Amino acid sequence: MADYIAVLRKQKNSDWGVSFPDAPGCFAAGASEAEAIRSAAEALQLWIDTMAEAGETIPEPDSAAEIDADPHAPDEVVRLALISAELPGRAVPVTITMNERILRKIEKAAGPRGRSRFLADAAEEKLSRM
Repeated sequence: MADYIAVLRKQKNSDWGVSFPDAPGCFAAGASEAEAIRSAAEALQLWIDTMAEAGETIPEPDSAAEIDADPHAPDEVVRLALISAELPGRAVPVTITMNERILRKIEKAAGPRGRSRFLADAAEEKLSRM
């Protein structure tokens, strides 16, 4: 888990806009400040997941002082918020016990992807529905 600084801006007669100094190209918006922060959390997680799937390096979040010291940092910042996102983890070996009939079905269904990837995908899908 990492906390990224989100920069929230609002101009007269517009929605709130959100950007991330440490996540170039990641933007969000919302009609209210709370909606913008919720949207920003979803956008940041999607940005991190997309970067990880593409094999790109995910930048570590900077501190507010580091961002403020950046000469390109905007002067008109309205709000700063910390948005938490889960960083991808590394694969680790795991030993499990299961019914051999189920294991055969998994191996058949997994095909060339392999049972580890199959089980990881199945767990991720189940967790996303919880």
